[in-house]
Amino acid sequence: MKARPWVGILAFQGDFAKHQEVFAKLGCRTQLVKASWQLANIDCLVIPGGESSVIDRFVKSQQIADPIKEFAATKPIWGTCAGMILMATQVENDPGLTPLSLLNITVDRNGYGRQYDSFVRERSSRRRSIRN
Repeated sequence: MKARPWVGILAFQGDFAKHQEVFAKLGCRTQLVKASWQLANIDCLVIPGGESSVIDRFVKSQQIADPIKEFAATKPIWGTCAGMILMATQVENDPGLTPLSLLNITVDRNGYGRQYDSFVRERSSRRRSIRN
């Protein structure tokens, strides 16, 4: 029987709880990662979606960027949405963000603006009439 992998999920901001739930349903053991020492206990790392600039600030404040890069030299990392933005080598439209340069891509960060503005909503063309 194959051992269940330990999946680390960077848990600074974003949808890390949903990622943890899904990996647990897949039979993986999960560890929420908030400090560099926790990287030693996992087999792979997920950087979830969320607000890339917020996650970037946490990565910087916790000084975990270099440990993540060292981890990536020998173990897999998967980034979803904001996680992919952070993994890129170059990020357009956000000069303050410092990408981890783990994936040789250039990302055009969120053409709609901030995450709050990143949705499309259809408006009904019907007007309601109010009758007395």
